Amino acid sequence: MVDLASPILGGFQDSLEAAFGSDWGWVAGHAIVLSIAALFVLMVRNRHHIMTESGFGRSDMADAVVVVALTGVQYVIYTNSLDFPTTTSLVLGILGALSLRWMVLVLE
Repeated sequence: MVDLASPILGGFQDSLEAAFGSDWGWVAGHAIVLSIAALFVLMVRNRHHIMTESGFGRSDMADAVVVVALTGVQYVIYTNSLDFPTTTSLVLGILGALSLRWMVLVLE
């Protein structure tokens, strides 16, 4: 059988196989991957409805994308260059990105 869930789910797929056995773990992992893909397709198809009815505008979504991107960049820098632990890097990345966002919005 082709195992598409292991590269996507990583260690969680191994946990599913340990809990349910190799056959049912394979089914559960692929059901999760298929569900995520189906939700992504629905999100893309209904993006206009989501943007108009959710209360969040284009600027709010742009802010969220920028904060996530800045958090990711800082996380990579803290873990790879400075050898900080994972949790500490994530917390510092989030705090740094939100602090930068606050400075741009308030001091603008």
